Amino acid sequence: MSAIVTKYVAEHKLSKDMSNEELSQHASELLELLTDKLKRDKGRQRFQKGYNFSREQAFVLVPNQRICRKVKVIAKALTVTSSNPVATTSRLSRLRRELREFNAPEKIISVTLDDKTTCVSNKIQKERRVQRENEGIDFPDHFSLESVKEKLDLYDVSKTPDVQVLADVMIMLCIRPAKIKDLRISNGKRDEERAKLLLTWIQNAISSE
Repeated sequence: MSAIVTKYVAEHKLSKDMSNEELSQHASELLELLTDKLKRDKGRQRFQKGYNFSREQAFVLVPNQRICRKVKVIAKALTVTSSNPVATTSRLSRLRRELREFNAPEKIISVTLDDKTTCVSNKIQKERRVQRENEGIDFPDHFSLESVKEKLDLYDVSKTPDVQVLADVMIMLCIRPAKIKDLRISNGKRDEERAKLLLTWIQNAISSE
C-alpha cells in the first residue's frame, strides 16, 4: 500500500497545499488502485504520516465507500419520492451542489447521476418550452411550478433570505387560481402554515433592511 501511494504521489506531484477540489480529482483512480478496505485504510495512513496530509485531505483522496453507498441511498430516496422527472433532476442537482460545498470527492458526487431520468426530464422541459412559446409565454424552467415547489420545501427560515428566495415566494403568490390547488409545499399535503411561515420570513427580512 505504501508503495502504491508513494508512486502515485511522485507521478502526480500531489501536495498537502493543494485544494480539496484538486485532490478530489484523484479519488477515482486511487480507489481503483486500493482495491479493499485494508488497502484504503493503509493508504490514508500513508498520506497522513508520510506526506503530512490532514485526515480530511486523506479522505478526499481515498473516500469512504460506505459514504458512497449512503449518498446513493439518499439519491434513490429523492428519486422515488419526487412527483416527476423534472422535480427529480432538480433535487439531485441540489444534492450535488451541497456535496460540493462540503468538498465531497467527484467519486461520491457521481453516484447521484441518473442519465435516464435526466434525459426524460430534458425532453419534458423541451416540450414545455415549445408549448410556452406557442402560447406566447417564455420563462426559464428554473421558475417552473415543480422547481419552485421543490425549493420552497427546502428553504431554511432560520437564515437570511436572498434574492432567489424572494423571487420564488413571489412566484408562489402569482400562481394562477387554476394551479394553486396543485401547490404542495410539504409531504404531498397543502401546508398553509408553511406558506405563512415563508411569507412572514420574507416580510421580517424586508423590514429589517
